[in-house]
Amino acid sequence: MTQLLDADDSVEVHTLDPPLALTLADGRNVFCVEECVVDLRITTAAGPVHVRRTPCVVMVGDEEDFLLGNITLRLLGIDIDHMLEQLAGTSIDGDAGDDTEEELSVGSDVDDELHECYERMLRDAEANGFTTRLMSKLRAVVLEYRDVWRISIGPDAAAHVEPYSVTLEMDTQPFRCKARKYPELQNQFLSEHVKQLEKFGFYENQNQFLSEHVKQLEKFGFVRRNDHSKWCCAAVPVRKPGSTTDFRITTDYRPVNRKTIPIAGVTPNLAMVTAKVQGASSFGTFDLFRGFWQMPLATDSQEIFSFSTGDAVYTPTRVPQGAIDSALHFQTQMQGVFRDMLYDSVLIWIDDIALYATDDDTYLERLAAFLQVLREYNLKLNAKKCVLFCRTIHWCGKILDGKGVQHDPSRLEALRSLPLPSTAAELQHLLCASNWVRDSLVDYARVVLPLQQLLTEALQGKSRKKRLAEGVHLQWEPETEAAFAALIELLACSAKLAFPDQEATLVLCTDASHFGWAVVLTQAMNWQVDTPVQEQVHELLVCKGGSFKGAQLNWSVIEKEAYPIIRACTDLEYLLQRKNGFRLYCDHANLIKVFCPDQEMKQHIRGKLQRWAMRLTGYNYEIEHIVGSDNVWADLVSRWGPYHSSGVTTVVKRVRTRSEQAISTLRPLEDEGFVWPSRDEVIEQQKRWCGSNLELVAADDGALCADGKLWIPSQAKQLIQRLLLIAHCGIQAHRGEQVMITHLRKHFAIDNVAKWVKQFLRLCLLCKHVKGGKLIQRPWSDPAEVGDRNEVLHMDFLSMGPTYGSACYLLVLTDELTHFCELIACDSASSEVAAAAVLDWAKRF
Repeated sequence: MTQLLDADDSVEVHTLDPPLALTLADGRNVFCVEECVVDLRITTAAGPVHVRRTPCVVMVGDEEDFLLGNITLRLLGIDIDHMLEQLAGTSIDGDAGDDTEEELSVGSDVDDELHECYERMLRDAEANGFTTRLMSKLRAVVLEYRDVWRISIGPDAAAHVEPYSVTLEMDTQPFRCKARKYPELQNQFLSEHVKQLEKFGFYENQNQFLSEHVKQLEKFGFVRRNDHSKWCCAAVPVRKPGSTTDFRITTDYRPVNRKTIPIAGVTPNLAMVTAKVQGASSFGTFDLFRGFWQMPLATDSQEIFSFSTGDAVYTPTRVPQGAIDSALHFQTQMQGVFRDMLYDSVLIWIDDIALYATDDDTYLERLAAFLQVLREYNLKLNAKKCVLFCRTIHWCGKILDGKGVQHDPSRLEALRSLPLPSTAAELQHLLCASNWVRDSLVDYARVVLPLQQLLTEALQGKSRKKRLAEGVHLQWEPETEAAFAALIELLACSAKLAFPDQEATLVLCTDASHFGWAVVLTQAMNWQVDTPVQEQVHELLVCKGGSFKGAQLNWSVIEKEAYPIIRACTDLEYLLQRKNGFRLYCDHANLIKVFCPDQEMKQHIRGKLQRWAMRLTGYNYEIEHIVGSDNVWADLVSRWGPYHSSGVTTVVKRVRTRSEQAISTLRPLEDEGFVWPSRDEVIEQQKRWCGSNLELVAADDGALCADGKLWIPSQAKQLIQRLLLIAHCGIQAHRGEQVMITHLRKHFAIDNVAKWVKQFLRLCLLCKHVKGGKLIQRPWSDPAEVGDRNEVLHMDFLSMGPTYGSACYLLVLTDELTHFCELIACDSASSEVAAAAVLDWAKRF
């Protein structure tokens, strides 16, 4: 060591704690207390071999020999145990060493790059806080299993798992695509890509191979000639993002997928499996090297996935991406491979694997076991994408540690940096991406509602496919722009979600308003019995919220308050079904009686609430009343209605036109608030909403006309509604569809005027509607479905005109179900008389 340090004082020397015990070839046991890291240059018959940054232990003794251990020998491709087995079992020819030298590839560019990857992973592990005394063992584990690391495609056999086999529908005819014409860049890419895959046996070519590749194909035995393929799908090169010359290969397997019977399988629920890492402090993430290409494809299914590149047809021997069940098959096989470690120290999502343990010593043991499983099943890792050790991991777009899960800040920041969407496709992308993080965003449903309505209106009657949505341009109002800004700000407030603890007290708070509902689920680790719930120390588990739509807006108050409770029991069952139960807090006193678990159902409970109450019978819970002012979180989510812009913007919109005032739906033209539209107002709307498919000509006063008729922009909805009212109200009665269209087209040019008229007529309360040849009079209120007597009571006053006595009115009461009728004579049509009659009815019936 003294001579080595004199020659190079930069040699790193470390003290081993504890000392390392070694057994020599002659059986002696020695202890080493020091270790140094050096670069070795070993001279062999095949030439010099360089092994960089090799850990060497210093052994005290008189010998001057440099001993190579099994780890270093395996790094050089030499397995002593395996060679001894061969010597003991069979004789070795004199030239057997030549084959060994031919396969030895240490010192090549690929191996040098692999060594750099090993060193990078080890340096990162040390920088991420891995225990210093275990670094030498970690290095030994990584180098011992060097055969599982890859950085490029090589002649590796398929993984030792069940091959992927497809089952086609009965009487399925083979599909063969037509020849396609590829651009020169794509054609060149396809040719080079397939040649590379042919070289290592991932495809079987049906045509004559180039002469320089035939020997390699025959040597590895990965291809066979197949001139009778009956199946053929089209290869589709896709340009890589940010590049004009690089492509990735894809295949249009839709014709095959339509005829394939899907397999039965499940994918893990991320919200459930991520909680398995609770309490862990040591993590690692691993990515399989082209994972799908490692999975074998059954022989009888290979020809089905053949594809054409324009000049040849190829048949894959590994699982192709794009098949209907390829991802599910991959997930199933990986769960089978790691069945002994799954959810104990391993999480798997397709080819992304997370390894975790409670401490570094345990993690090192599980890492060795993990790599051993990979070796047994011949699975390979991508050395460039693996993180050997860290305290927190990025997995499936989320950041995990032993205390909770939160969304990746870089992804949230990328969403916040998006500009105002100009097309429906861009808005759809934003909403889908933000919906991924909604479980950690309080008040998400209310904020995003105007944007969802904007997208629905823009794509009404159109396909939601991205390619078609890109051609739909958006018209932004101040209100929707404010909603977009609010969503961007909300993304910055994404909360960290704690892992559920079975010993903690689970708290479910629900609330509802006229517009929406809210659910907030928390846990309190140290529940104080004498402390109010709002003063307990809570950890957020999940928050949900939504808006009432359609018929839900007409629900009673008690129905709206009950809905979030049932919604939580449906969506969060995996959290609420627990031994210790949960505590349910609601600010609606009557609902407490309905859902109280220790009281019987009452006959007066309506059918819907009774069905909902039965849904709770399988849960262990305690329900308590909470004052509305203390129900802070749930009230925050539900209390606001649909998002509105700032007060200043609202005032400006109100003074612009009077068309936004409430209009009587029965006699709109007689309403005092109705204002007849003027030509100047039409011109103002034309200036605001420019753009039409019609050929427009400007008049002398600046008005835009089409075929001599005044053009009405389709975005001016309030103006169109007023014109529809005028056209609908005739002298004697309401006009029909064709008459309205004729009148409107006579004076105005409106896009899709027939569609506007049909929609308007469907909402008119005075017009009779036809269903199945039968005229149906529209009710003046929402129709009710009655199942019991006295559930709905109708009443009205009937004036009898001049009479001999004081009773000049008749109060008529009728039961909805039985049509039982009662007539009550009265002096006046007052609320006191009606209230007394209803009370008497209730007492008798």
